[in-house]
Amino acid sequence: MDSQDMPAVVKKLRSLAITGHNARITPDRVLDTERQNILISAINNLLSTSNAILTFAQIIDDLPTSDVGFDRRSCHMADDHPLDSHKDICPGSLAKARELCLQWKPENIAFSPSLLLAFQHSLPGTKTFETRLVELVAVSIHQFGALLYQLDFRLHKGDIDAVVIYKSPLPDWYTGPVIHDPLPPTTFYHGLYGEDDIYPEGAADMVGYWAEDRILGGVGITRRINQLRDEQQRAVVDFLLRSEKEGYAKKKQQQLESEQGLDTAVPLPTLVDDMNRVRFNPKVSITGRGIYRDIWERKPATSSEIHHAARRPKDEVDYPEIIGDLVHAQLVLGQPMSEDLLKQVAAGRSAVTDEGLIKRVGDELKR
Repeated sequence: MDSQDMPAVVKKLRSLAITGHNARITPDRVLDTERQNILISAINNLLSTSNAILTFAQIIDDLPTSDVGFDRRSCHMADDHPLDSHKDICPGSLAKARELCLQWKPENIAFSPSLLLAFQHSLPGTKTFETRLVELVAVSIHQFGALLYQLDFRLHKGDIDAVVIYKSPLPDWYTGPVIHDPLPPTTFYHGLYGEDDIYPEGAADMVGYWAEDRILGGVGITRRINQLRDEQQRAVVDFLLRSEKEGYAKKKQQQLESEQGLDTAVPLPTLVDDMNRVRFNPKVSITGRGIYRDIWERKPATSSEIHHAARRPKDEVDYPEIIGDLVHAQLVLGQPMSEDLLKQVAAGRSAVTDEGLIKRVGDELKR
């Protein structure tokens, strides 16, 4: 797609976003009582964690703490950024977050009818049922985060707008062209979800996506979309399905009133590492792979952006499979390898799956 086509595409995606947003309905319109209770329990399980409370407290404060803000560091946030001095949330934010988590009624959340129908028509224990449950919970977290941002509590004692619009000055030695890259409208944003000109709730939806990532995880620091391993998916689902019979949901108020939550038993946020081998380029994940929750969540890449992405240097963080490519090439060519690289392969920490190559690596280590 050429860049001159983007305005028409944005207009179309914005229309789809508004239409989908207006079509949302509450769970009781579709789900039976059993599935409603499962969904409400799963949402409450997540709201009882200290990480969820801290995430929402930062939205109420209206600024992330410096460690959280720099965790999603971008070209807009350098070392001299004023957010660097915001080490802790301001008084009252945490208490307000606990209060609102207790008061929030998950049954009043509106969802896409197709998502609710998919959950209703799936059988408990099946992959479809569990996948849709996780998706419904993610949407719930998104909506709560967006709502808190729209309520505009601004408990931070300071000039929030000055932090949001801050731009690092250019160094004295720089004489090149000045690129006026637009600043995000909020400091709560994830690099893959910044289309506030498309989202039905604008910047609030950016905050919602940010909250999803902070609480659920699954994205990590890589530039590619990662699929969770089977054991990671299982841990998340088992956590969400913990029921009142286990005394879990009944302890919600007690856990919310403490700052520790149930973190010793919480597998969230899920973080990725080099063992998460199934990865996709976000630039083409929607149009090329059909990977998305909402088709309007990200603009399609232009031809020049795709070309640029293809030419980017590949490192081990984003492309752990390059270790396998390197090992394969060196073994085939008979070139020596470092002991560290050999140990990575032998320990299964690379994308090498060929048993013959792995055996040869083992033989190399025995020498």
